[in-house]
Amino acid sequence: MKTFSLSSIVLLAFFLSVHLGATGGGSGSSAPCCPNFNHKVLPWDWVYSYELVKDSCLQKAVM
Repeated sequence: MKTFSLSSIVLLAFFLSVHLGATGGGSGSSAPCCPNFNHKVLPWDWVYSYELVKDSCLQKAVM
């Protein structure tokens, strides 16, 4: 039973990594570089999600 549990976890991890790699990578990614940005600080209660820009962007920022 332990072998079955371990193998199913490994298989699940493999499928998730393939799925996330296919949706998050490449030049057609949905997270663009932001040529214009604002330095204003938002209150934390306004923020419901955020993400960092891609590594290929020259200016590091949070969207």
